[in-house]
Amino acid sequence: MVLGPDASSAGADERAIGRSLILDSTIPLMHRYSDERSQEAFDQSVHECGVCLSENTGRNFIRLPCNHSFCLKCMESYCGIHLKEGSMTRLACPDTSCRAPLPPPVLRRLLADEGYARRESLALRRTLDTMPDVAYCPRCNAACVAAGDDAQCPACFFTFCARCGERRHVGDACVPAEDKLDDLLERQKLRASAREEQRSEAQREELLSLREVLRSTKQCPSCRMAIAKTEGCNKMVCDNCGTFFCYRCSRAISGYAHFV
Repeated sequence: MVLGPDASSAGADERAIGRSLILDSTIPLMHRYSDERSQEAFDQSVHECGVCLSENTGRNFIRLPCNHSFCLKCMESYCGIHLKEGSMTRLACPDTSCRAPLPPPVLRRLLADEGYARRESLALRRTLDTMPDVAYCPRCNAACVAAGDDAQCPACFFTFCARCGERRHVGDACVPAEDKLDDLLERQKLRASAREEQRSEAQREELLSLREVLRSTKQCPSCRMAIAKTEGCNKMVCDNCGTFFCYRCSRAISGYAHFV
């Protein structure tokens, strides 16, 4: 169909020529009408879910922009799991050959208001984590803009080192995280009493586990996510923000020229 300016009716019925409609407004109306009829046909037909393989009418399905469709129960469970684990950036079409990202309107429908608000909060936190000049206050966890290694919290006005999270220490090197854990373990042993022995033991196990994580992992240079290498070369990709980095020196890289 070719749409253009109105031509002369040449004796035809004037009612068939919509001279009062502007072309720019007519085309969106036609698209909307086509989408509505297509959705009606989809809702009335029977489809098979690509996840649970159950069959049902389209009213119980959700059709993604990539034209793959899945039942609402599977999609709600799928989104709920990623929301609970905080991995909203990995939400994509469940079809393994597609993996197209889910658009915000689809997520809003599947997550409801509370879940979608948490998704927006996680997306904001992920964006802030990828910014090299943003640090989080160790006292109130507010986002702060760092000037080099120093930052001041705008909420509680605490001045701290953006690298290690301790009180600002100009001219002094940061204390390694493992040394901090060793110090905490020693303090805990001194404070432990018979009454608090069970609770102290649980805290000690937690500190030992954290020390093991620090010993066996490297942090992503962009989002600071702890990542462990189980096999392969030293070129790593962060599952949280997608940054490529060297596992040996923790520098962000691209390609393999870094290892030459």
